[in-house]
Amino acid sequence: MKINPINQGDVISRVTNTNGNPLSGAQVSLDISDTVELSDGARKYADMVRSAKTAMEASEAEEEARAANIASRVMNKTYQVSDEDVVGTILGGIPSPV
Repeated sequence: MKINPINQGDVISRVTNTNGNPLSGAQVSLDISDTVELSDGARKYADMVRSAKTAMEASEAEEEARAANIASRVMNKTYQVSDEDVVGTILGGIPSPV
């Protein structure tokens, strides 16, 4: 079954008053109400997604601040990395023998 999209502009232009004439400047009040009930599992999932999104936003802000700090120190030529950190990072990427 094909479901055709509804263009909001088309729907609004089709609204007419009781005489069949298009409304001009009048406000249309619709008394429509929908409700949605979520299962316990869906609520827990929504809470987890909300928590993850909040954590990611906080993490992004922290990472952005950290990156800006490093970029500023690189531009000022005050950024230094210890030899141990460089060696550890390089060797950390090499798989150990089995």
